[in-house]
Amino acid sequence: MAPEDLFDVVTLIVAGTVVELLRRVVATIEAHDLDVLAVIDFSGDAADFGSPISETKLVLFTSPAATAALMLTHPAIGLDLPLRILIREHDEGSASLSYYDACSLARRHRLTENEADPLRVVETIAYATRSTS
Repeated sequence: MAPEDLFDVVTLIVAGTVVELLRRVVATIEAHDLDVLAVIDFSGDAADFGSPISETKLVLFTSPAATAALMLTHPAIGLDLPLRILIREHDEGSASLSYYDACSLARRHRLTENEADPLRVVETIAYATRSTS
């Protein structure tokens, strides 16, 4: 899927709550033998400061071996790693999954097709999570 905006972000609308999607995203990441590094609760943090926003979580994940290989040849890619998926409440009963387009990241860092392969897992995870019921 092509990025939807100038920031090279792809967004998929998915049925379910943020909590349900978060569980599915984490399970799918782990099923791909990747490491979940953190889940950032933007909505919880905002509520703590009196600025409620819709339910929003950011999942940071990585493949240490793939990241190390990319960092050796393209150190600036560290600005875009680890990979991430933003899960945000949309309307009643739906949420969105957003992520940086892998092809755009590859272009930004001048990666070869083979070097870009590990970045495509974010798309695989988003689509697998989307189709899981």
